[in-house]
Amino acid sequence: MSIIEKLRKESAPARLFFATLPIIPLQAWMLLSTITEAAIASLQNAPQYFFPDTLTTGFTYFFLPIIYCIIVSLLFHPKRIVSPLWVQIGTQVIFSTIVITNALSSVSFRELQTYQNLVASLVGIALIAIMVGFVQEIIVKWVVALNFEDVDRTSFTVDMNPKDFLKVVGDILRDVWEFNRRKDNPKAKAENLIWVLKTHDRYGNYVILVLGSILRNKNKSTIATVAYHASAYGISKSKTASDMRNSIIHDINGLLTENAKPNLVLAKEVNDTISVKAYNHALAVTVPKTAIVADFFKRIRRYYLFAMIFTVVVFAAMTLAYVAKVIMLNDYINSAIIVGIALVFELGASLAEEWHSREEEEID
Repeated sequence: MSIIEKLRKESAPARLFFATLPIIPLQAWMLLSTITEAAIASLQNAPQYFFPDTLTTGFTYFFLPIIYCIIVSLLFHPKRIVSPLWVQIGTQVIFSTIVITNALSSVSFRELQTYQNLVASLVGIALIAIMVGFVQEIIVKWVVALNFEDVDRTSFTVDMNPKDFLKVVGDILRDVWEFNRRKDNPKAKAENLIWVLKTHDRYGNYVILVLGSILRNKNKSTIATVAYHASAYGISKSKTASDMRNSIIHDINGLLTENAKPNLVLAKEVNDTISVKAYNHALAVTVPKTAIVADFFKRIRRYYLFAMIFTVVVFAAMTLAYVAKVIMLNDYINSAIIVGIALVFELGASLAEEWHSREEEEID
């Protein structure tokens, strides 16, 4: 790792910290705006919970951190998840500090019971805010996907075709190492099939094994492996995951030897088709949903895209007309339903066409 890469890696937490700060005062202000004199006075009798007092403020309080964290996370290069949970924690720190500071100088706070009620209120609000933060974080992580740090890639070759290889080692991979298996290119000819096998332990260590025949040599196969550890925020190299992969390879070689078959041979490079596929399968958990959606709209036919854009423009125009009171609520709702059905039909038709037209890659 170069000095520049080390500095970039070490500065990432600081950059994440400062990226989280801008939205916290706004969130705290939305909570502070809900505190009224009547609510403060009622603390003398029982704890109170200060939440956004209008539906608009409540929606803004919930969705603003999600939108902000998604945008800022994707602006990092490489992307880094900016956590809404830390936004909520920071918001509660500022909110509680301001409330307690004001309470100490307020004439309403003269009795011990009032301070106890205030502390109980703040603790209750903080617990609910943290639960909200967890929900927000699930949404952000689903959209942004996991961070990518690094993975351990190793490929092997064996003088057997994939079908014969799986006949020999399939049972141990399935029963001992609990690999799940699927075809990467189910539409390909039998001799060109690529098999994707994945397994993981309870600690988040993953091993991906992709098996396919070598180009222009159907009786020789490549076994590409990727090992990594998946944490709550990203995937990275892990000695445990690498050791797990090495144990799997050791077991495979042992079984091949028992059956008088050729052993795996370490490949010098990992840039062949099978190795790249294994790498891409590992990277799949790090691809943002925004990139998937953008790729989808790039691939669909232009008339579907133009139809959806036109439908959205029509809906926006109807919304503006309703806000300007040009059309009544009932007319707006009926029109919105029709536009919604049209959009669903256009999107569904384009998805169906994309699904049926997508041809899986074959090794020629």
